[in-house]
Amino acid sequence: MTADDIAISHEVMNYDRVRIHRLTVTPPSPWTRLAFFPGYGDHAMRYLRFFNWMAQRNVACSAIDFRGHGVSTGRRGFIRRWDEYLDDVTALLNLWPAPFVVAHSHGALVVAMAALRGRLPQINCVFSAPYFKLKIPLNPMIQTLAQLSYRIAPAYHFKSGVRPEILTRDAELAEETRRDPLCLGVATPRWFLGAQRAQNEVVRRAAEFSLPLLMLIPAADQIADPAVAEDFFRRAASPDKILKIYPDHQHELFRELTREKIYEDIRQWMLARTPQKTTLAS
Repeated sequence: MTADDIAISHEVMNYDRVRIHRLTVTPPSPWTRLAFFPGYGDHAMRYLRFFNWMAQRNVACSAIDFRGHGVSTGRRGFIRRWDEYLDDVTALLNLWPAPFVVAHSHGALVVAMAALRGRLPQINCVFSAPYFKLKIPLNPMIQTLAQLSYRIAPAYHFKSGVRPEILTRDAELAEETRRDPLCLGVATPRWFLGAQRAQNEVVRRAAEFSLPLLMLIPAADQIADPAVAEDFFRRAASPDKILKIYPDHQHELFRELTREKIYEDIRQWMLARTPQKTTLAS
């Protein structure tokens, strides 16, 4: 298969008064599909290497930019209700029924909440560096400012404190992130406190999570606390669950130096959960 055989399309989902950007990468004869959900301040095109790698192995991929991210519409980093992210997940899965969902960081938090709220179909989940608790030490002044601003200035932008060099050990991709105008380097009070409440609920209800789960944890993550993700995994009720911990790896596993090893770990996990490899209509 050559690159010319792989179809890459950009579409818009008109949903809930927003226009959600959808990126789809499809090989000629896919044997399965995966739906992908990026993190906060993130967007689908940053994962094109992963999607192309999967397409070369006959896996079709579709991903969205959450509202307020990438080229989707909506105020940057802002939502009226945090649950609107769940609506974005539902919108893609309704349009793109897939047996596998892969979610990174804040995307994993959203997908975990969707599962706990009964909004996911029976689906196999891959969580990469799930953002279940912030690892970066939080200045108490920032927490106080967010609480004060939540109602009077909920869309106020404050710096997130996430530097590209703590996302990946790949200096070239860290620089790519630094120059990417679609990457958000800010957060809003409405998102920040909404995410904190979502984290508390997801962690508290970990024992209710029962979907098949592959948990990928970078041990050197400075963004999402690896210990909290590992605790969620231990308490999850999933009868089919596998934990993989990557020593020395930073937050963005899909953009790390050893990313193709991680891609292959995901592919092998999907193969083992596909009873009969058959060609799907794209």
